[in-house]
Amino acid sequence: MDSEQFHYLFVNAGCLAELALRGITAELDLASPAGDDAAATEPTMTDEELAASFDNLDFDALGDLGAFEVPGGDSSENIEPGADQDTPVPGIVPALDPDADKLNFDQYLSRAYGQLPADHPRVAAALTKADADKLDRILADLPQDLAPITGPLASEALEAWLNRYRADDEAVTALVVYARQLDQ
Repeated sequence: MDSEQFHYLFVNAGCLAELALRGITAELDLASPAGDDAAATEPTMTDEELAASFDNLDFDALGDLGAFEVPGGDSSENIEPGADQDTPVPGIVPALDPDADKLNFDQYLSRAYGQLPADHPRVAAALTKADADKLDRILADLPQDLAPITGPLASEALEAWLNRYRADDEAVTALVVYARQLDQ
């Protein structure tokens, strides 16, 4: 695998992790409709199910994706207590139109590829840490009916990969987890 292929694999895996996390938060939002206090306090999952759903997520790795940085500001700044959490902060969520019902995957991918180009030091550091044999084994197990994860993805291809990841496809999960480990 050359450095360009690794770059796309690394960014695409990061996108899958971030988008899956967003999907979980959206599902949680839908599970507790506004104004229904009883539904908001009743869990829709048992504690064990909820804990199991987070087993493969590496929240520390998501913090450095660059998509959470506020332009012109310090991304480490804390949100003030009592701040309106429902008001979007410009630049934190890439290409997300607050009036849109769905994330525009084309814009999201364009921004993700632009924020983490192939020559970015994080990509180079992750490539240095990568075990080529392990990566080859992981790639060999990936679904063959999807667009190559080692190249730029179109929105439909990203959505197909994301659906497999959300469905707990073991090979896709192994790839995302390994790529996130390389970013630590």
